[in-house]
Parts: sequence; structure tokens; C-alpha cells
Amino acid sequence: MIDASLSLSNTPDHVRFEGASLPRFEHEPLLETFDGLDGKIGIFGLSADPIQNGHIALALQAKEELGLDCVVFMPAKRNPLKSHSTFASDNDRLEMIRGALKEHPDLYVCPIELNRDGKIVSYTVDSIKTIRSQAAPSAHLTLLMGEDTLMTLPKWKAIQTLIGLVDQFSVAARGSFPQTAYEDLRSSLGDEAYAKVTAHLFPPPGKALSSTAVRAAFARGETPSDSLPPSVLQYILEHGLYRP
Repeated sequence: MIDASLSLSNTPDHVRFEGASLPRFEHEPLLETFDGLDGKIGIFGLSADPIQNGHIALALQAKEELGLDCVVFMPAKRNPLKSHSTFASDNDRLEMIRGALKEHPDLYVCPIELNRDGKIVSYTVDSIKTIRSQAAPSAHLTLLMGEDTLMTLPKWKAIQTLIGLVDQFSVAARGSFPQTAYEDLRSSLGDEAYAKVTAHLFPPPGKALSSTAVRAAFARGETPSDSLPPSVLQYILEHGLYRP
């Protein structure tokens, strides 16, 4: 049944009607903008090169634990903290995410960063500012990330501004970092900001290959089908992605 607690004004009418109780048709996960979005919204910034099962499981777990109305995947144009650009094109990554999320009615993808002109890098603070300007004033934003990303926050552009713009952080933490790393993070961010970004640490669901490991498997001529949604695997094979 339709969840009327979230207003997705730029979502096609056949997908969601605010205040109605109607059967759900095929889910279209693509959101061109955040215009009019309201409710508890998770923002999941990632390279998704490619999107894999672990990404989806993490989003679903965070949605359940935090009572989010939806999670919006936000693929990066280019990560300023990575030395390389993406391996698949922007369009390929977007289409893989779009296909993977069609089976999950409360998961969406927005190309807000991919639509930037030129080879501009992606700064999360700029994206969140744009989202805040588009979404309803009452929208509650939760930023989702992995533990490795959490540890890089002191290097992010205008990190204190970003922390102020986001209502909540949710971090999938495997316990891969020692306590000293968390102490260094606290020292860099300050007590108040540290408390906010580490308020919700949760163990990620199961074990999944990283996108790096998935690409490496394809480069070796393997097909890591267990790590990928069927639609993503089909797309990779049809378009010859990640092969040597």
C-alpha cells in the first residue's frame, strides 16, 4: 500500500499519491531533484562503481533501524579524496543503480551530483546545501556512510558546516578501526561534532565484496554474481564493463 507519510512531489503519479491508499505499480526510483521532498530522508552518497548488494542491504537496514521514510542514493561525480575518476561512466553508474532499486519501493537515486557540468569534483556540503534549498523545510536529513568514510570527515570541505546542515548521521561500522582512530577523529572534529557523527553506529548486514573487489573479480575474468543484483550483473555483462 502507498505510504502517505512522505511527500514525493516530483515522483510520477502512478508511483505515489500523497494521502491515497492505492496498489503500487512498478517502482521508478529516479528522482531528478529533491523538490518538495518531506519526511525522514536518508542520503547515501557513494561512487557505486558498481552498486552491489552490500550497498542496498546497508540502506535497508538504516531505513529500518532509524524509521526513515526513504533512502536516496546520491552517486558522486568525482570523489576529491580519491586519486582516480570512476571506472564506469556517470550514465552507466546511474542506470545500474536505477535498475537495482526497482525492486525496493522506498529506495531512490538522484543524479544531483552527476548533473554538474564538466569534470567538477563532488563535495557533499554543496550537495546538502542544494538539497536543503529544494526539500521541504521540515525534511529531516540523515547522512549514511561506512566507517572508512567516517574516518575521512576531517578532510572534507566545510565539514563543520555540513555537520550543522544534517540532522543525523548513520554509520555502518565493522569495528575495523582501533579506538585510537576514534580518539583522533574526536580531536579533529571537536566533542560536539564528534558526538553527532558517531551517535548511530551499527554493524553492517553480513559480508559483501567491496566495489573495488567486484571490479577486480571482473578484471580476472570472474563473474561475482553473488555480490550483485541480477539487473546490475546483466548490465555489466551486456555493456562489457570492468573487463580488461
